[in-house]
Amino acid sequence: MILVDGGRTYVGWKRGLWFHLASDANVEELHAFAHRLRLRKDWFQDSRIPHYDISANKAQLAIKAGAVGVPNREFVRRMRTWVGRVGAC
Repeated sequence: MILVDGGRTYVGWKRGLWFHLASDANVEELHAFAHRLRLRKDWFQDSRIPHYDISANKAQLAIKAGAVGVPNREFVRRMRTWVGRVGAC
């Protein structure tokens, strides 16, 4: 399942409200969904929890395209569960 978190406000070079786009299934699903949204591959962050940072506009598009919006705590819980299943990335 593709998830969008509740967003976070940043200051500095990345000013504004930003969201995380991730998959609780696998990275391939995430990349395929990101491709459909026309996200640039270099926006992908291959960290412990693989994700894309996306703007508020892209978050709205993602939800319209079928992603599920979840509160930040739920997003973190699901991603920790996913990491526990597949091991550290």
